[in-house]
Amino acid sequence: MHLHILHCFMKKLIIAGAVVCCIVAGISCSGGLEDRCDANIREAEMALVQGDMRAAESVANHIMGSADTVGLTPRQLCRLSLIYMQLSDSADQGERVTLAADCYRRAYNANADSAAAFYANVAPEQIPYAVMLSTLVHSQDIPADSLRLDE
Repeated sequence: MHLHILHCFMKKLIIAGAVVCCIVAGISCSGGLEDRCDANIREAEMALVQGDMRAAESVANHIMGSADTVGLTPRQLCRLSLIYMQLSDSADQGERVTLAADCYRRAYNANADSAAAFYANVAPEQIPYAVMLSTLVHSQDIPADSLRLDE
């Protein structure tokens, strides 16, 4: 009889352990995508600092080309926008500025307060890129019929 009770107890303990393991695995995986994106963005930023524009663009394009871009945080989108603006200094300016503007808009659409706080606190060397990006996006968002140059 004691053996049967011990067997039932062990069975319940194993099931409870399995449930706890599944819960822990689920919790640890939920931050995995965000952590991977942060690591990739950091890699692109480091490539920029080292002057390796090709590597920076490759990493940024990989992030933007993945199916998981919907899950990017406003901060990650802001960081990507500045990467693309810095890349626009080298070559193929139009496409990179378009990608930067897309990231900028998506960041503001996701959380305007977070995006505004990010751009208000960029590093001094990134201020010109943030200002230029903001100016470009806001100038593109002005309806053409509201500009009356003939008056």
